[in-house]
Amino acid sequence: MQQNSVKSFDNFNVKSLDSWLNTIEQLPLNDKKLLPELRAILKIFDDWLNDKNVIQLTRILKKHGLEHKNSKLDEVIKEIRDKIFNYTTPKGRGLIHECAYAGNVETIQALTNLVSTNSINNLLESKSKSGETALGYAKRKGHQGVIAYLKLPEALLKKEIVCKKGADPKLEGLLLSMQALNLSIEHSFAYKNVTYHFTNCFLLEESVFGKRPLIFAFIEKSEKIYPRLFWLSQSQSMWRRTDKIFKDWIGKSNKGEEWLALPILINLKIFKILQKGFAPISNKTYVEEFLKRVVAWSDKGVQQPGWFLNPAGFLTNGNEKTAEGAESTDDTSSSSADVPKMPETHRGNILLGPEHLPEDPHLNDFINKQQRPDFSKSVESQIIDSRLYGRLKANVFLSCDRAIRFLFLQNHLNHVFLAGAELVEENVTIRGLKKNWVQLGSLSLPLLEYRDQFHDKFISDSEWDKISQGKQLTYVQTWNYLREMPCIQEYYSIPPKI
Repeated sequence: MQQNSVKSFDNFNVKSLDSWLNTIEQLPLNDKKLLPELRAILKIFDDWLNDKNVIQLTRILKKHGLEHKNSKLDEVIKEIRDKIFNYTTPKGRGLIHECAYAGNVETIQALTNLVSTNSINNLLESKSKSGETALGYAKRKGHQGVIAYLKLPEALLKKEIVCKKGADPKLEGLLLSMQALNLSIEHSFAYKNVTYHFTNCFLLEESVFGKRPLIFAFIEKSEKIYPRLFWLSQSQSMWRRTDKIFKDWIGKSNKGEEWLALPILINLKIFKILQKGFAPISNKTYVEEFLKRVVAWSDKGVQQPGWFLNPAGFLTNGNEKTAEGAESTDDTSSSSADVPKMPETHRGNILLGPEHLPEDPHLNDFINKQQRPDFSKSVESQIIDSRLYGRLKANVFLSCDRAIRFLFLQNHLNHVFLAGAELVEENVTIRGLKKNWVQLGSLSLPLLEYRDQFHDKFISDSEWDKISQGKQLTYVQTWNYLREMPCIQEYYSIPPKI
């Protein structure tokens, strides 16, 4: 809209104002039309500002308040910002106080997103003429969504929290669900290009996850924040992301679970959190409400898919109760050429070993020798706890070409397996995962495997005794196979440097 089209406000109404703000919001950065349009906003500010259009106004100011070379534009943006935060109702309440009084979480988020880091405490601690803060008004009126939002860590108040799942209002619904489950952000870790904001670990017993530990996180990337849920794989002892669950199954991608693993160093951080324990949560109603706000949900039951059986007759990563299917995602940067209906492709994905478990363990080796682990020096070491394996020693190594990071896990019997691998320099997506991932193939055989997915010749004598007595074994040990694999033998033959 040109400047001369907004000079006369005689017939101005809410609908035309919304349309006008939409036009301004779509203007490119440094557009010549922007300055006169923002000046026109100043002329009608006092008559037309309300808790709805201020949300769009804050988006405009954030978008065009980036670096530019127009000092006049800076002045106008600052003047509009000052007007927003100096606005007072006839009852003496500032805009944030008014929104807290009314229970308007969306507008409060827009206001906290607009202020500088140094000013956010001043905004939240500022008082109305009655001497009440925004949080005080929310508590007085019993607006639990506002209370939950204002109690978030400061870093989460500075950027937009993007919620796309569940019924409206989405953000408030998520915060109330977290509050009902007594989940709060307790830990923050910066890694590569993102920051992970984690709760403590917990169990959702009345859900498909059962006894598997979970952890919730807000992933902070650039100017936005995304809610994510992660669960601990029992067989691989790796934390993985899920955004799809079925009636009886945890969803995974068509390509398998390796690409859903959190970065290895973040995995180790979560294991330290897990050592503090986890809270069991059993209220089925609250649990279902929470899950519907953080993962894609299907009430359909599914059968064990064909992916669980391969030409060798057994599988390395089938120990979890997981279902095949392309995940519901809002991050196309994490897609794969092998996953149908995903709009982008990855050219950086690497397959390190055989796709299917060879009957001869000596053939289960790295395809490229430069990509095999360099066992001469462990770059990270930590003790972790596993419900399936007990206490494990986690050792992290780099590949010979220093491009890949490996996680090996060793139990109290000194039995070891390769739990995960990743590209060292790869950045992280808004899902909290590496953009491109490493496929280990059959190299990732865990210490325990399903009885019907493992070759009989490698089952231990003690387990054969139990089978001959009529016992039905769900899991069998794989060490007789693992110990013959070249990379496992090399793990023991080269003592790592201290």
